[in-house]
Amino acid sequence: EEIIMEPLKFRCSSVVSWKVPGSKSITNRVLILAALAKGKTKLEGVLHSDDTLHMINALRDMGIKIEKSGDTSVVVEGGVGILKEPDNNKQLFIGNSGTTVRFLTSFATLVPGTVSFVGDEHMAKRPIADLVTALKQMNIDIDCPTNCPPITIKNLNGVG
Repeated sequence: EEIIMEPLKFRCSSVVSWKVPGSKSITNRVLILAALAKGKTKLEGVLHSDDTLHMINALRDMGIKIEKSGDTSVVVEGGVGILKEPDNNKQLFIGNSGTTVRFLTSFATLVPGTVSFVGDEHMAKRPIADLVTALKQMNIDIDCPTNCPPITIKNLNGVG
C-alpha cells in the first residue's frame, strides 16, 4: 500500500508567525519546523528552558539563524540550503534533553558533513537504539556504539 503526501500550498508574507503554548516539548518541535522552513518564522510563546536552549544552540551550530525578539519570542531563519557542519568538529551538547537528541539526530541527516551530539552523564544512559536502527535501515551513516549518546551522523554526500 502506498501513501502519497502532497505539500501544502498557501501564500504567506515574508515572515510566518506561530503562537506556541509555553511547553519545552512543543517549543522544541516548532523550532525544528521553523529551522526546516525556508525563510523567516517568528515564534511567540516560546518557553525558555535548558532543553530549548540546547536545541537553539545546536541549530545555530548547524547554520540556522535564531534571534530573540522578545521575552517569549524568537525569529528563526531556516531552510535546508543553509545547513552546515559545525565548526572545528564541535560536538553539540544536548544536556539531558530526550526531545532534542531524537529530533536533532534525524535533522542532522540533512546537514552536509559530520554532526556529533553529546549529553550529560544521564543522557549517556538513555537508549536511542530504535532511532539509530531506523536511520541505518535508511542507509544513514550513523555511529552510536553504546546505543546511547554520544552519537555521530555523517552525510558526506551532502544529500539528506
